[in-house]
Amino acid sequence: MKPKLDLVEFYISHTCNFGCSGCNRFNNFRFLGHESWHEYADVYRQWSEKLDIGWWSILGGEPTLNKDLIHYIRGLRAL
Repeated sequence: MKPKLDLVEFYISHTCNFGCSGCNRFNNFRFLGHESWHEYADVYRQWSEKLDIGWWSILGGEPTLNKDLIHYIRGLRAL
């Protein structure tokens, strides 16, 4: 039996178009870049085999700015 996690969060973007002061994701420090689905897909698959994950959450600076967002949605859902 695999250990259960109710929620796993994936931070896929360090870029945000707002830059709010006091941002709890530190995007007001102007970190840039996005995580590529294709670079991490195998890692996610390996974790999905070791853990029973209830919900996946996609976070970021602003995750909709990541060009791979649809790959994350489809890929995580398939896992």
